[in-house]
Amino acid sequence: MKLTLLFFCLFLFSGSACGQDRAARWEEDIDLLETELPKRHNDFYRHYSEPDFHSALDSLRTALPGLEDWAVLLRLQEIICRAGDSHTSVFSDVVSNGPVFPLSLYWFKEGLFVLGASAVSSQDTLLGKQLLAINGIPIEEVAARAARLLVAENESIVRHRLPNLLPSWYLLSYVGVVDGASAIFTFQDTNGYTFNLPLESVPLASFKSALVRYKPASYAFSERDNRSVFWREYLEEEQCLYIRYNRCTSREVEKKYGSKKRAKQQPSFENFEKGILSTLAEKPVHKLVFDVRNNPGGSSPQGARLARQIGQAYKGKVYAVIGRRTFSSAVLNTLDFQEHCGATLVGEPTSGRPNHFGEVKTFELPNSKATVSYSTQYFKRVEGDPATLEPDVRVELSFNEFNRGVDPVWEYIKRQ
Repeated sequence: MKLTLLFFCLFLFSGSACGQDRAARWEEDIDLLETELPKRHNDFYRHYSEPDFHSALDSLRTALPGLEDWAVLLRLQEIICRAGDSHTSVFSDVVSNGPVFPLSLYWFKEGLFVLGASAVSSQDTLLGKQLLAINGIPIEEVAARAARLLVAENESIVRHRLPNLLPSWYLLSYVGVVDGASAIFTFQDTNGYTFNLPLESVPLASFKSALVRYKPASYAFSERDNRSVFWREYLEEEQCLYIRYNRCTSREVEKKYGSKKRAKQQPSFENFEKGILSTLAEKPVHKLVFDVRNNPGGSSPQGARLARQIGQAYKGKVYAVIGRRTFSSAVLNTLDFQEHCGATLVGEPTSGRPNHFGEVKTFELPNSKATVSYSTQYFKRVEGDPATLEPDVRVELSFNEFNRGVDPVWEYIKRQ
């Protein structure tokens, strides 16, 4: 009896000590973040009062004993978001590799649709269906709760980033939408039939290995290659030079700012640029399209140079296609095409602000190994502080158009 009691006391002491050690490690990480992030950031307190930042971290320290590691990380993310810089965040494999509900989502004009599922028994039931609610909570309310983990500067950033976050069990639990491993999801088909389906959360690796994607009847011309860094095509019938710029990078950018290994894997922008100018010199071009709707940014100088050269070589119609994924340097390059080419902006508002923080660097928290990203510069390109770059002509993609392989932006440009 005495021996059993001794082991029991040792067990309690050990558990208490582990809890204290864990809290101490987290406090060390929080202390480092509290000191280093404002010091390294270009202007961390531009939109965030210093007392509020310290108070939020003090509140987190108090709550540490009752929080799991993933909840601490999400709480840190929520606190950092209040600084209003979408380039500044905390990232950890603990959260990003956590359990998910087996859905891949996209926000169309009509709402949120399932474009991927992995449950063998339900994938045919779910693909192409609209998600209406989770555990009886309308998806608009779920999105509003989850948006506090984003720098929700505008509607586009919510529509772009939330579909990737909403399947996360950690996120849905954190915002009080789920409280167990399973949840009831409410869907609607294209005929208006509504149904409920219970789904179990699964490991992320299991979801990825069994993922089945929705296949539309056809794909729009403009969506032919989203994996290439950039591509161009001269369309003879429309006398249009179509430029798709998916990332602000290249072999030259990687040589200058990155690594020689990555440089070998990237296409040459100089050659790409020469091909564009050659086409403008040799072909009848009535319209030029610069499409950055899927471009999350990178390095802006090469895109700015291209805009200047096109502006000097070509005096016809220019359209810049923007969307919810247009961010950071891609926004700057859109402004370059406005300035030098008189481009008409078509599509959706951008998730990136015209004036924004950038030139991101990182540091690591020593115990959790979470990565903190932060901005080292502030780019001011327009007067005031607009939350987004608005298109001159707003065109949104519907699920019906996506399913038929129709790009309403391209259809609009062809008619001009």
